[in-house]
Amino acid sequence: MSYSPTLLDIKTDILRSITSSYSEDGLNDKNFKYFLKNALSTLKKLNLDEKKKILVDKQLSKSKQKGKDIDKVREDLLLIISLI
Repeated sequence: MSYSPTLLDIKTDILRSITSSYSEDGLNDKNFKYFLKNALSTLKKLNLDEKKKILVDKQLSKSKQKGKDIDKVREDLLLIISLI
């Protein structure tokens, strides 16, 4: 039997990445990168409606800006959870 990820799985992975970012390494933490990468790859596989997809992509690009404060990145990721 196969398992197909759901929106809850994506939200959980993003939340795990946010939690991992509280380590000493912050956004460079290996768990942060792993969970966020996993969530984003799963998100691409699911079919979101076009409006949600545009909003999520916009927030993702904002969160990936260089030199952005770590708290703002966490805030952007929490907003993505609520948009999904």
